[in-house]
Amino acid sequence: MKLPEWMRTEWFKNTLTVILTALIALEMARLEVVRRAKREYHEGEKYYRWYLDPAIKGRELGELKASGKMSENEYDHLMEEDMYKEAVVWWQTVGDFYYLPHSQWVDLAEDRIWSTGQEHELRGWQVGVKKGRDDLEHALMSYKAIADSWKPLHGRDPGKHLEDAKKKIAELEAKGMQWP
Repeated sequence: MKLPEWMRTEWFKNTLTVILTALIALEMARLEVVRRAKREYHEGEKYYRWYLDPAIKGRELGELKASGKMSENEYDHLMEEDMYKEAVVWWQTVGDFYYLPHSQWVDLAEDRIWSTGQEHELRGWQVGVKKGRDDLEHALMSYKAIADSWKPLHGRDPGKHLEDAKKKIAELEAKGMQWP
């Protein structure tokens, strides 16, 4: 079968090439954004693992320092940091920078912040406000991260935990909890 005359013109070939190139470039950009979201999510998981088990943190950071992949200053800084805060920051980055195109990593990050915030809140209430203050303030930080990063703007849908997070923030702040 012979192609129609208009499909054999240089104009058509050039137009088709430009359209295909643009589609490939857009897909490559989308894949890169999703890859970065995945990487940031896993960084949050690593920091949360270090929060749960400081011995793993010490061993892994020690190995990085000994191999020369980490400076003494970086090592000292990370050994002193609040690993839970760092984990939430990494997960929050997924919501802030990689929301569109929406991928599973955005939903996983929001769910992870919510579930760890719930765990901290429960633990904080179980031991009481005085002894559980750190846990309750970590929970407040989690809820504020959701309220800041999963709010509907520029056509984005609100996060599925947004309204509950706002209620939790009000509740915890009414009890005197603070997180800058």
